[in-house]
Amino acid sequence: VFCLPGVPAEMRAIFRNAVEPEVRRRLGRLFRSSVRLGIEGMYESVMAPLIGRALVRHPGTYIKSHPKGTKEGVSRIELDIVVVKASKSEASAVSIRVASEMAKEIEASGARIVSSTGYRRAGA
Repeated sequence: VFCLPGVPAEMRAIFRNAVEPEVRRRLGRLFRSSVRLGIEGMYESVMAPLIGRALVRHPGTYIKSHPKGTKEGVSRIELDIVVVKASKSEASAVSIRVASEMAKEIEASGARIVSSTGYRRAGA
């Protein structure tokens, strides 16, 4: 645990000069892969159990929903899926696998995937 001051400029400098090198020394090189799905027709409360199941299947994955309100009575959510692994190919493969599983569950519930970044559905 690292505790840093709350003054942003001072905190960033201490992080960059002291904390980040120590974290890198201890963890080695890590690779991040992310996928963002744009979803229509599903509320965040309905998505929460889907996220919970995905996190159980893929420990260490970060999944965050961002409600974007409604448009013409249809709810909109952006879903961020982030995976950090020791290899670039593993991070990418896991993030795509999680996105694919989530997309199937989302579409099975009647919602639609309207956009994606970092992921292409089969047949798209």
